Amino acid sequence: MKYLLDTHTAIWALDDKAKLSAKAKEIFDNTSIPLCISIASAWEIAIKVSIGKLDFLGGSASFIEKMIKNGVEIIGVEGTHVVLVENLPFIHRDPFYKYANLYREKAM
Repeated sequence: MKYLLDTHTAIWALDDKAKLSAKAKEIFDNTSIPLCISIASAWEIAIKVSIGKLDFLGGSASFIEKMIKNGVEIIGVEGTHVVLVENLPFIHRDPFYKYANLYREKAM
């Protein structure tokens, strides 16, 4: 099974593992478990760093570099994804959450 990382889970896995559950730590530390993350997470980090809502040393470039170094597959954004997001139900205030739901399906 492939796991799709949420933005905050990925940040915690890189910089503050104490915030992760025991199961999440186990999954992230097990190099035989395939992990992926949407490039939209780096986009989200870039926006939050630029408006002062997130302090992530090195910003989105550092985040991408660390994900690659840890063997995490980065999944891109395609036009069809954007169109599909428009019709997903609004279940969360975070605009990236709808997009992440598309990737949850793609990662499985």
